[in-house]
Amino acid sequence: MSKSKKEGFTLLELTISLFLLIIVTLLLMLILQTTLKTSKNFLDFTNYEYALAHKKIFQIYNSSEKVERESNYIIMKNKEKKEEVRLVFQGNKIYMEKQKNTNSYAGYILLLQKLKSYSIEQSDDRIKITIIDRENKKRILYLMLKNQRDDNKDEKEEDDEIEEEKF
Repeated sequence: MSKSKKEGFTLLELTISLFLLIIVTLLLMLILQTTLKTSKNFLDFTNYEYALAHKKIFQIYNSSEKVERESNYIIMKNKEKKEEVRLVFQGNKIYMEKQKNTNSYAGYILLLQKLKSYSIEQSDDRIKITIIDRENKKRILYLMLKNQRDDNKDEKEEDDEIEEEKF
């Protein structure tokens, strides 16, 4: 008259369910870690900001006919557009001031901010700009000084060489 009770779980069923629970927990932890790492990299704008600033500086540099350096700024002049652009290094910011056909600057374009430090070094006709951003990434930018008179002399020398080759 004794009835055997078959209610409850066997040891094998408990082991399998515990194993599945551990696997699911590990997968969720991996997904969470990957999500956190991706969002951290996605929210890091320093590489993107620097790339945009670098592109803007070189667009203006390539279109300029004359490039000079004075203390904490670099002047780029374009005769065709009749504009002068100053690349200003001030405090923890780098920005550009534009001047068109007037003696006053018409505002500025912020390129980089929250910099830890920067340095501008000049040797002969080469300018080396070292920037350390808010995440301690060191970036180096090189510019060559341009002088309109020097460019014209180079063009004349090339023309003379071409004429000599013709004869």
